[in-house]
Amino acid sequence: MVKYGLVLLAVLAVVSMHEVDALRCWRCSSDATGGNFCNDPFQGRDYTQNPSYQSALVECSYPVGGPSAFGPNAQPACKKTIQKVNDKTVVSRSCTWIDSNDTPKKCMTSPPNPSYVETLFCETCLTDECNGAAQYGPMAALILIPVAIARLLTA
Repeated sequence: MVKYGLVLLAVLAVVSMHEVDALRCWRCSSDATGGNFCNDPFQGRDYTQNPSYQSALVECSYPVGGPSAFGPNAQPACKKTIQKVNDKTVVSRSCTWIDSNDTPKKCMTSPPNPSYVETLFCETCLTDECNGAAQYGPMAALILIPVAIARLLTA
């Protein structure tokens, strides 16, 4: 049984390893030329094969001045907003920086919008491409692999 435990531990270690890179977020706006793919439901994944849309998926790194420009606890995050601009719904996806001590999904407080802009929705997230369509693939694999292995070991 110890042998199986070691195998399970090794498999879990390999599955949980990943390369640490900059956070990758979608950057687009439905009101920009060619930005229709940015609307909901989001279709960015369909466009990643098209070279002209690949620039919509960007690595979020700190701007000039580094994280200190956003406070000592700043970290990059992906952001999605839905706003009414002159009575037109605009979906925007971008990189932002949040305080790591803040409540997850909370958008940073920003200056008040002009009277013709109303924010309907704003959310931040901390995983690659999370400001696009829902992604359950990687998390489901991390949950299902150990369950499947445990099931095999008890069969």
